[in-house]
Amino acid sequence: MWPAYSVCVSACPNVNNTVADCKLSENSIVKSCEPQPGPYDSRLFLDRWCFPVYSSLDPSLTTEYNNVIGQFGLDDLEMYARDIRLSWKVYLICVFSIFVLIFFWNLMLNQFAEILAWFAIFLCAAGLAILAFGIKYYSDSNYPEGDTTGKWLNIGSYVVWGFLGIFILAVLCSYQAIKISIRVLKVAAKVIMSNLRMIIVPVVGIVAILAWILFFAYSLLWLMSCGDMKSNQYINPVTNEVMGTYVTYVWTDTEKYYMWASRWLPQSTRL
Repeated sequence: MWPAYSVCVSACPNVNNTVADCKLSENSIVKSCEPQPGPYDSRLFLDRWCFPVYSSLDPSLTTEYNNVIGQFGLDDLEMYARDIRLSWKVYLICVFSIFVLIFFWNLMLNQFAEILAWFAIFLCAAGLAILAFGIKYYSDSNYPEGDTTGKWLNIGSYVVWGFLGIFILAVLCSYQAIKISIRVLKVAAKVIMSNLRMIIVPVVGIVAILAWILFFAYSLLWLMSCGDMKSNQYINPVTNEVMGTYVTYVWTDTEKYYMWASRWLPQSTRL
């Protein structure tokens, strides 16, 4: 991923096998295969790159890997992976609870659809009213009369009252449509209760979408690696001194076309 600093190895190195049949690339600025400042473990990522095991890094290197993208780094990735691994029971409980809630919600819709629908509408209206009262009360309690912030808060409460009025008018004008929608809800609940396998349809859809996204990202990474690496020198425009080197990927028109098909076309990526 960083060709200017990378080398080719036959296997991911670790603390006991630091060289692993290392080959220096033509454009690499790395002149030695020996790890600096010391050996560390690494894991194979996407069958292509060896990523360091964060816990085995020398303290002098941790800062670099902690801030790969801004403040985000390998320490965050390892923390997320550890949290997911340790919390798998919680995830299973959540999934089971969701299916139980879906079952009871459809059961209640089947029996009390009209009550639930009007109760939900009432809760929306009550929530807007409480919000408007709360803003007005907060303004009167914390800001003296004539204060600019208090004036804006009062205006905000009037706006919320306006939304409440619009909501009530919309409910009154849509009374018949709401009654029809309630009947549709009852029928839908009956269909789901008579065929509970429908509950897993959204789950299958989500899994399929995630699989497609992962496949897309994996394929795009391989496609980007098809370009030729070109070594460049960075020259100070004032002194004309060589300040360093960097590597760019250069792709053919065919490779660019495939990237267009992937909805992403980088012309040349500086690394």
